[in-house]
Amino acid sequence: MEDKLKVEGHTHLVRDLKSQAIINTDSNAYARYMARKAKQSKKDDEMRDVIRDVNELKNEMREIKKLLVEMKNGR
Repeated sequence: MEDKLKVEGHTHLVRDLKSQAIINTDSNAYARYMARKAKQSKKDDEMRDVIRDVNELKNEMREIKKLLVEMKNGR
C-alpha cells in the first residue's frame, strides 16, 4: 500500500497518508534553506557579539568618566 500521494500541481510535494502532512521532497531546496538558516544564525551571533562589545564599551566609558570626575574633585 502506498503511504504517500503526490500533491496535484506540485512536483516536489507529497502527502503522507498516515499523518496528512505535506512533505517537500526537493532536497536542493532543503539544502538552500539550511544554508540560509545557517547564514542568518551566524549574522545573529555576530550582532549579539557587537551589542555585547558596545555595552562593555559603555560601561568602561562610565568608569572613565567617574574617575575623571573624582580626579577633578580632588579625591
